[in-house]
Amino acid sequence: SDLANGRRALVACIALALIIATLGVYQHASNQYVYLASLFALGFLVFGPQLLIGVAAVGFVPKKAIGAADGIKGTFAYLIGDSFAKLGLGMIADGTPVFGLTGWAGTFAALDAAAVGCICLMAIVAIFEERKIRREKKNRILQTA
Repeated sequence: SDLANGRRALVACIALALIIATLGVYQHASNQYVYLASLFALGFLVFGPQLLIGVAAVGFVPKKAIGAADGIKGTFAYLIGDSFAKLGLGMIADGTPVFGLTGWAGTFAALDAAAVGCICLMAIVAIFEERKIRREKKNRILQTA
């Protein structure tokens, strides 16, 4: 996000889009090296949004509330994300239909849908982040003038 001048949410959106593409490669790979390369890329790409979401969330609150904001974000991420990853994806892979799909096709469809949902939510954060960056830049210009 440093190369994007603090636009953390935008970088997270790009990484999430790359995750969707990499999941498609992983799902349809027929070569062992393609599997390994896509798993490496997924491991690399997943960490970016996970970290940047937390940093972006902390950037919107006053300094006195950073601990509470990060704690609330972490609690909901753990409760919802971990529960879905363990219970939800397991149920889909075992045969519970999602989007009319079951098994691994349904599992990958659920992962893709989750990534698209995250992109939509992070796009909203990116808009507010861009407004904040432009407002701070304008204030710096006014202070130096």
